[in-house]
This record gives sequence, structure tokens and C-alpha cells, in this order.
Amino acid sequence: LLEKPFGAGQLADVMDRLLASGSGRGGNALEQRLEGLPLTQRERSLVMSVLHGQSNRQIATVLDQNEQSVKNALTAIYSKLGVKGRSELFHALFPL
Repeated sequence: LLEKPFGAGQLADVMDRLLASGSGRGGNALEQRLEGLPLTQRERSLVMSVLHGQSNRQIATVLDQNEQSVKNALTAIYSKLGVKGRSELFHALFPL
């Protein structure tokens, strides 16, 4: 179980375990779960960054955008998926 507050290291450990458990099913389990969501490719990419433990600032740096733009995009994604934030997003994709 992953509860707030959690660190990037804790999230990465859980992600590694989940991805390892799904690797024998013919592909990346995370990508398979994301394919079923009503998201654009760009939104999926943002979700992947979040699930890999990157902060808004880190994502903004990689995308060469400002941090507020990333925050706004993530807020729209959370709304679209009916979750309130990173923790709920994680649990929606990987119910434990």
C-alpha cells in the first residue's frame, strides 16, 4: 500500500514491483493500462512521468515548459480520470 506522503523512491520501488509482476503477460503492464484510458499520447506521457516519480518541475524541465503549464495539464488529466491527485491516479491504475 502506498500512502501519502510518499517519496519518489517509494513510488519507484512500487512501480518496479508492479512492472516486474506484469512483464510475463506480453508487454509493459503500465503501458497496457494506459492504453485503455481516454487520454491523448501527450497525456499518457505526462502520466508516465508522474508514475515514475518525477515532480512537476522535473517534468517541465524535460518538456521545456514552465511548471505551471505542467500543473495545469496534470489537473486536467486528473479531472478527466476522476482522481484528485498523484496518489489516487496511482491507485486507479494499480488497485492494491
